Amino acid sequence: PEKAKELIAASGYNGEEITFMVSNSVHSRAAEIAQAIQSWAQEVGLNLKVEMLEQATASEKRRSGNYQIGIAGSPQRNGDAFNMYTQDFSRTDQFHTGYVNEELFEKLDDISQTVNIEERSEKLKDALQIVMDEYVFIFLFQAEEAIAMKPEITGLQLYTDGVHDNRYLQKIVS
Repeated sequence: PEKAKELIAASGYNGEEITFMVSNSVHSRAAEIAQAIQSWAQEVGLNLKVEMLEQATASEKRRSGNYQIGIAGSPQRNGDAFNMYTQDFSRTDQFHTGYVNEELFEKLDDISQTVNIEERSEKLKDALQIVMDEYVFIFLFQAEEAIAMKPEITGLQLYTDGVHDNRYLQKIVS
């Protein structure tokens, strides 16, 4: 918070209202998350106004670049986190952020040519460090799903993108 206060003071921001776009239909407990972020922002000197929107409206505003800040979900697709970042931080700038970093783009291009998922994940760490260091993007975490199994259940394959392979699911009967 102290560093945030310093950055805000140095930016010339003078307390004007900033609209914070939040989808009310994609994120569970979206209102509570938005209120927490609004409170944290207020503590460091930012005046956020929460705008709760239906998902289609929020998506359209984001795609058109017609927003100041917003919250968005980025699930890992097909168990590969890289797929998410190629959408969010690529040369195509699909959300009209104006962000350009050729070093990051080159790293993402290199990762896109890497077939081994473990190697891709290692390379992605370097790319994400650039994002964390300079991109105006805050990573929050929300567990979308938690699964508990009894020890007598076997053969269930779970993937990080929420897919369940139940083909070999068995219950051991004693």
